[in-house]
Amino acid sequence: MAGGEAYIYKDPLNQAKQTSSSTPVPFTDLRIDQPAFVSFSANAQFILAQSGPRFAVYDIDSGQRYFYQLKDQVPITQQATWMDGDRILLVLDGKTVVFDYDGTNRQTLSSSVAGLPPFFDQAYTNLYNIAPSIQVPDRTALTRTLLTVK
Repeated sequence: MAGGEAYIYKDPLNQAKQTSSSTPVPFTDLRIDQPAFVSFSANAQFILAQSGPRFAVYDIDSGQRYFYQLKDQVPITQQATWMDGDRILLVLDGKTVVFDYDGTNRQTLSSSVAGLPPFFDQAYTNLYNIAPSIQVPDRTALTRTLLTVK
């Protein structure tokens, strides 16, 4: 990562072995101001570079890039995580928020404590969060939110 972009390499170890230069050549890059975090989706189809509320995503399968910025205030130190192979997860203003890799289909799911990432069961039918307790003020509770629609 550099000041204004994150470089993506394709098989850099093999490149270094096949050329006299020990520095591999980037395959492509994602232009984003002050990238703070880079991550792969669960299925390794997407590479995400994040700088606070700004996102740059590269789709390895299609070669497309997506650039977008959330309207929310997201601290530069808060890293988004991948919910699964296609969706990104953040805790914003005490709520679990999920959106697609391209920034679309934003959904606010449930209350959550910042800094404690939510978890899903294997079938993504239940969401588990640490959230403010409804019954005991100034305490937290483990909550479960059913995600199936009937």
